[in-house]
Amino acid sequence: MLQTIDIENIVILVGDAIRWDSAFDQLSEYGPTIKTVGASLHTPTSFTTMLSGTQPTEHSVTGFHQQFRGETHIFDVHSHTTAWNTGEVSGWLSSKQAIFGKQPQKNLAEMEPPFIWVNRDFGGHAPYNRYSSGETPTTDDGKSYHEITSQEYLDRYAGDEARMRREYEAGASAFIDRVDDYLTQLEERGLRDDTLVVVTSDHGELLGEYGQIGHDYPAVPELVYVPTTFIHPDLDPGQQTGGVMRHIDLLPTAYEAAGIETSVSFPGRSLFSEPLAEYGVNYYNRSISDYVFRLLHDSVGKGEYARHFPDIQFELASVWDEEGGYVFNRTPTVGKHLFYLFRVFMLGQGKHIRRTKSYRRAYKTLTEAESVYGSPDFTRETALEILTDLPTTDAKETDQEYSDERIEHLKDLGYM
Repeated sequence: MLQTIDIENIVILVGDAIRWDSAFDQLSEYGPTIKTVGASLHTPTSFTTMLSGTQPTEHSVTGFHQQFRGETHIFDVHSHTTAWNTGEVSGWLSSKQAIFGKQPQKNLAEMEPPFIWVNRDFGGHAPYNRYSSGETPTTDDGKSYHEITSQEYLDRYAGDEARMRREYEAGASAFIDRVDDYLTQLEERGLRDDTLVVVTSDHGELLGEYGQIGHDYPAVPELVYVPTTFIHPDLDPGQQTGGVMRHIDLLPTAYEAAGIETSVSFPGRSLFSEPLAEYGVNYYNRSISDYVFRLLHDSVGKGEYARHFPDIQFELASVWDEEGGYVFNRTPTVGKHLFYLFRVFMLGQGKHIRRTKSYRRAYKTLTEAESVYGSPDFTRETALEILTDLPTTDAKETDQEYSDERIEHLKDLGYM
């Protein structure tokens, strides 16, 4: 599928909430760019899949409070120096949540070959265009976007789809500018020929579609499809078609490129030796008690009552090819309505639904038992068979306690 290259270093740049349709035109100028079925609609789940090579149903990391307990992940490569940079905005991935335990935090300039470096960028997360390479955006009353949280941004501009879309696109473009900066760093150090750069995203973003904004759920094309671009002087640019990439393909692809040997049998495939997959799986599973814990944390003293709330899961399993997919909402009826009410009245995204009076559109999308989007070239029955065959386990993740600091940080990002 991809042209064979000879490299020793791997750089993985993950922009938060970068939609396929917002970035593939620009990214395809850098290298082969593939429509990718994200592993999940939620950052911790997608990151765990990308960097461990295991399916969400197997690694079982579904929230901000869990750690991966599997045996193999990208920071466990003994032939290379490994580190990541999650930055000021998302340091919880490595320091608070520490999905893969306590891993070194380094800048790219600190990495010495051979190395594997992962960077989690603010990307297309709200406040949109917060990290523009040009003049820092400001609110209507003159506040810098650095001074407001995601929640405040959504409170101010929910309902103004034109503004949010304009600023989102600028933010996605600024992310690609930062990709340029990393390529320049590698060039200046004489490492471009020895390094494979992979650019991707954890999930997409809603900008008014289905009457909603933000991410996490529902499972729709705008949230499921993300771009993945492989950048190296020997790889020809352009969009690649004929199938989809999946987050589970990232690790085996990178390992083959760098000649990293492992005894682990990954469910994904290396795109240097195998063709694209016909379809991929997206999986989201979130506990209602997780939301209640956060919402009641301040008012009832660290959520003691929330711990006794019924542990209802909002579970979405879907299968997608290049043209569309089938979505199965496995949530009990009561859970669907509870999550709908949370979305509308308690989460930052709900203000958009209320201001645009999109109650019916949002309700339909969030509560339908089954949905089909686009024109998938496979049947509903095939999708169900694929989901039935997914590996499952409950032994590879561990719940972590919420700290006051983490609660505040997740609030700032608009997750509660």
